[in-house]
Amino acid sequence: MAGLTLDAGALIAYERGDRRIRRLLKIAFGRGVTPTIPAVVLAEVWRGTGAGAVDACIAVGVRERGDAIATSDPDDMRRLLGPTATILPV
Repeated sequence: MAGLTLDAGALIAYERGDRRIRRLLKIAFGRGVTPTIPAVVLAEVWRGTGAGAVDACIAVGVRERGDAIATSDPDDMRRLLGPTATILPV
């Protein structure tokens, strides 16, 4: 895993104190990985924009960086990223 990208669901899970995302982040930081939070994710959480276009933007960045993705929507991300992507449901 080159890095870790968080989607809107992961940010919301963190805000709610979800143990899975907090554990994933603890592991990432322990390995020296600084998570990526795309600007479109911040916009989605803050403004409630459309998720479809946001997921596509996230997928492009994940693929370019070789990141794993922490997501609350693993099925959509699997369709966008394919069978070899590392998808971490939260």
